[in-house]
Amino acid sequence: MSIHGHCPPALAPLQTAFSELFDADEELGAAVAVTLDGDLIAHLWAGYADKRKTQNFAQDTLVPVYSTGKALVSLVVAQVVDQFDITYDTPVGQIWPELNPHGVGAITLAQLMSHQSGLCGFTSPMEASDWFEWETITKRLEATTPLWTPGTAHGYEPITFGFLAGEIVRRISSQTIPQWVATHWREALGLDLWFGGLGGETHRIAELARPTRLPDLSNLTPERQAAFLERWSAPAGRGSATWREANLPAANLHATAPALAEMMSILTTGGERHGERVISPSTLGALCQEHTQGPDKVLPFALSWAAGLLRNGDLGIYGPNPDAVGHSGWGGSCAFADPERGLGFAYVMNKQSHHLLGDPRPLALIRALYDSLD
Repeated sequence: MSIHGHCPPALAPLQTAFSELFDADEELGAAVAVTLDGDLIAHLWAGYADKRKTQNFAQDTLVPVYSTGKALVSLVVAQVVDQFDITYDTPVGQIWPELNPHGVGAITLAQLMSHQSGLCGFTSPMEASDWFEWETITKRLEATTPLWTPGTAHGYEPITFGFLAGEIVRRISSQTIPQWVATHWREALGLDLWFGGLGGETHRIAELARPTRLPDLSNLTPERQAAFLERWSAPAGRGSATWREANLPAANLHATAPALAEMMSILTTGGERHGERVISPSTLGALCQEHTQGPDKVLPFALSWAAGLLRNGDLGIYGPNPDAVGHSGWGGSCAFADPERGLGFAYVMNKQSHHLLGDPRPLALIRALYDSLD
């Protein structure tokens, strides 16, 4: 398989590891990108953008990265904290009073962003297409009794996270997250990041090859059932035009590897991109610090959550630094930042795997990256 792009000689082990994934038939199409101190130093891509192998995976191929997009949602919320009169300590009920009756309004924004709301999914029946109606879902969140007392535990929110964070952003800024990203990230920073609005860009989107087996959720609990296993747990028609264009900020980000790596690099440069302030240092600290840790009620792992970002902690999926932060998406994509080493990293692909966290493919690439630098 021909590997395209650029990679400095010092990172030759990364290119070798990337090539070996294709040699082992672990990939259909994929890309990896690395930044150092805010500068893009490596971008490799190879393979095919479609299952029939008629279109090459290109430098600008857009990939649906699912929950990796939660990292961008978290950065958007951090910008809103910076630009408006709120902090991560602001009670959610001051922003969204309708959440008060069930106790969600009493937790702080930091607790909401670290999956502590108890609203990881819905137990009462609904149509999977309801996810495409913003007000329908936000009203449903207001009326739902949390699955645990808010603020006492954390449980990953696969889809509801985007509505909780997105409604906070909308009420404070009068913009949806897709609108904010279009203005503050794609236009202002030139990063190839899309929550809907793809229009004439659809020809650049990679076709996904679905996993051949289901993820292992361990023992079944009410929280896992609501979050993942009800027939309405996920939006209908994943990959369809309706799904792509919907306001689903927890799930439908389309991005390139360099855009994700450069997005994460902002966390390695004190909140700047090429000298332009994106997030203040104080907000950056609150964004990346641990807000909760321990067994997750939805994912079968002990996790450390920052304000929407997953902290590497003892997982070790984002390199050797426990203070690295990032997010991973369904099928294998991931993006993270290691501020200690000044590294931003992103991996995207269209051959999905069943791993919930720690897909072996990015793990191999990340291991090779750090081996190159040590």
